[in-house]
Amino acid sequence: LNQSQVKLIRRYSKNITLLFDGDHAGTKASLRGLDILIEEIEGLLTREERLNLNAVLLPEGEDPDSFVRQYSFSDCQEIIEEKRVSWVAFKSQILLKDSNGDPAKLAAAAKEIAKSLSKIKIAVDRELFQKECSIILGISESSLIAEINKNLIQERKHKKSLDSELAEINQTSVQTQPFDSLDIAKIIELQERESVRVLVNYGKNKIQNRALQDEYLIDYFLNEAHEIQFTNQTYRKIVNKFKEKLSEGEIIDGEYFLGHEDEEVRRTVIDLSTEKYELSDNWLEKYQIHVPRETEFLRDVTYTNVLRLKFRIVQQLIQEESKKLKETGDEGEVDELLDDINELKSVSVEIAKILGNVLVG
Repeated sequence: LNQSQVKLIRRYSKNITLLFDGDHAGTKASLRGLDILIEEIEGLLTREERLNLNAVLLPEGEDPDSFVRQYSFSDCQEIIEEKRVSWVAFKSQILLKDSNGDPAKLAAAAKEIAKSLSKIKIAVDRELFQKECSIILGISESSLIAEINKNLIQERKHKKSLDSELAEINQTSVQTQPFDSLDIAKIIELQERESVRVLVNYGKNKIQNRALQDEYLIDYFLNEAHEIQFTNQTYRKIVNKFKEKLSEGEIIDGEYFLGHEDEEVRRTVIDLSTEKYELSDNWLEKYQIHVPRETEFLRDVTYTNVLRLKFRIVQQLIQEESKKLKETGDEGEVDELLDDINELKSVSVEIAKILGNVLVG
């Protein structure tokens, strides 16, 4: 659901009721899409506009199509009213049944529910849901709250890391925009520019790689970014020329491109041929304060640039897969897309963790 679709539903009703097939295995698989819907609703509506999300488990062997064909409209309404429960009760009941009394599976179910509840923004609503869930699963509410808080803390740390990175990128932008409205393709291009800037200025510099061996920066960069295809045509030409000359045994830097036949390449290299920060000599000479220059941490700068570029590319893939998910009506494709999105999100989280541990002055 996108914002306009949610708003349209809101004009007619405050309630969304999902009908799930009576097949248990199919229903459990469909739960993966439930969190996505919760996240969309929570992200698009204020508390006053919030939709109530409920679920109904159809009788064994029934699906929504056979259900509406078998019963009259009034009978369908009556059955739905009778069987309808909140989404958290529905998910809890399904996971409880699947645990089959196994303590380990029950603990996993509680963690799964806690992850869903942490998406609820309003604390009062979350409290009501966690009470309902603790009763169904037969676990203490305090244990559930502790698990929810772990998720909330992790999410806030992750958001803080992303916000910090975003602020740095916005320093090179003409205007600052909210995270949700940013054009990921533009951010990727900005990150490509920063990677090429380092190559142009320091391609011939030697650094110590992670094995503590001396290596040209261009070698290090190409090893770390070998699977990345640059989207900006000019940046791609520059990177490909670095690769080509390296394969011929020649190490180049920005000076090589000053005679390049492509005017756009020449202009771009000239524009990028400056150090990122211009530092006054007074810091050291007058005040005896040493401020690290970019050349002192080239390896970390290069590694971080590559990671940020990969992170943005993964974000773009998540956007593209999410768009396909909203547009498809094929049940098999839905499962494949959900798996792809979850895997991409795991990759983005792992990259974000690494970025959070890379210290660059």
